Amino acid sequence: MKLGLLGTILLLTACGSSTLHGSVTLTTGDGLTRSGNACSGSGGYADLTAGAPVTIKNESGAIIATGTLDAGVSDSIYPTVVCHFTYTISNIPTAKFYMVEVSHRGALTYSQEQLDANGWKSDVTIGS
Repeated sequence: MKLGLLGTILLLTACGSSTLHGSVTLTTGDGLTRSGNACSGSGGYADLTAGAPVTIKNESGAIIATGTLDAGVSDSIYPTVVCHFTYTISNIPTAKFYMVEVSHRGALTYSQEQLDANGWKSDVTIGS
């Protein structure tokens, strides 16, 4: 039984899947709605809300992983103009390049080395 577990661990290591932790910060004076600490985009930013799709493609443009934004949280210092979203996507297969797109906002491209060096984190700001 121990040999089977060791074989499974080696197989998972050889397959090389990773987890991406990301954040999206929306900064806008007029494209934000709030309810208590919860927030989401509105107007031209209405697509930035809990459940918005996050898509990861490889260097060939094939979708290799998907996830969604968590609920937005108002900024503690600027709650009326800044909203923070997070996401976590697990089991991302190894690729040379990763194109990460939130909703329809355009993809950001990272190399394997860039993500490794950054601890598999992607933080972006959208808005003014």
